[in-house]
Order: sequence, then C-alpha cells, then structure tokens
Amino acid sequence: MENLGEIINELEERASTSDNKNLSKWLSNSAKLLKDLDERGVQPSQLEKELGVLRKQLDANTQANMIRSFYGMLLEYARKKLNLVPPKYYQNQWIGIGMVVFGIPFGFMFSTSLDNFAFIGIGLPIGLSMGIAIGTEKDKKAKAEGRQLNI
Repeated sequence: MENLGEIINELEERASTSDNKNLSKWLSNSAKLLKDLDERGVQPSQLEKELGVLRKQLDANTQANMIRSFYGMLLEYARKKLNLVPPKYYQNQWIGIGMVVFGIPFGFMFSTSLDNFAFIGIGLPIGLSMGIAIGTEKDKKAKAEGRQLNI
C-alpha cells in the first residue's frame, strides 16, 4: 500500500497540470483533505477502501465528478469514523433544522394569534437565525476540541 504522501503528491501534480479547472479544484481539495488526515496520523491502511477507489479513478479517464465523489466519500469517512468535521459543518446542518424545528412553530403561533395565516412565514427567519446561532456554537466547540478539519 502506498503512503499518503505519494498520493498527495500525485494529486497535486495532476491538479497543476490539468486543463480542466473543475477537475483541478477537486484534485487539490482532495490533496488538502488527505494532507490534513496524514498530519493527524491516519494510516493508509485505515483508508484502504477509499484509496482503492481513488486509484481506479486516477488510472481511468479521470473526470471531475469522479474525484468529487471520492472527496465526499473521504469526508464522510472522516466524519463517521474519525469524528472530524469540515468548517461550518454544524452551521450548515442547523440552518435547516432551525427553520423546521423553530421557524415553522413560531410562524404558526404568530399566524394563529393574529388570525391571519399570511404571517406563517415570519417564523422562518427566526428559525434560521436560531439555527445559525446553534450551529456556530457547535462549530466553535468542534474547533476547540480539535475535531475540525483544516480544509
């Protein structure tokens, strides 16, 4: 099995020589993610399945959507197995949760108290701001604990 440094170098080299901007972007993003995982002491044997997929993609006619799917697979592995999250992960997650959990009930309360269901949408910005606040706090906590990826 190759070490992560060789794979990172190959990804960076392909990113710099590629004519396709989208492919270059995903190759360099994947290299940054692998570099961060390498700095955290992740062994290539832990990423055997993901690196096997990458090797197949690099040996074939490499396309941006293939590398993007590898990047997503690697992020999912880091989140589930290593408990590492990308920046603003919780904020993006809690925006939707806040709108559903807080925004719709607040909008319903406003509209029923005013006897006009045109005001049901008022709760959505409230839920959005509450979701952003909760997500930002969770992101700060993840960063303080060292669980946030440097990508």
